[in-house]
Amino acid sequence: MIKPDQREALRLKLREPGNGLRGFTELLAWFNKRFNEEVNYSTMNKFVKRNYGAQCKVARKSHVKKDPEAITALKKLRATLFRS
Repeated sequence: MIKPDQREALRLKLREPGNGLRGFTELLAWFNKRFNEEVNYSTMNKFVKRNYGAQCKVARKSHVKKDPEAITALKKLRATLFRS
């Protein structure tokens, strides 16, 4: 069973925008390492879905430390190149 302090840490980890987790397997590994426990995959999967409404969505890989200013500069450059 997941204890209240573990629930809070799990909630904070899921809300963290740059947490770097790409699925339930990585979340489970983080949880087991942090709390030195052995929680089953299905237990974690059901708990997170039921309590936090999380779904296993695999997005395109994106670097955590990417620079938003560089992205906007690139988009502006592309727009000027394709207009002419």
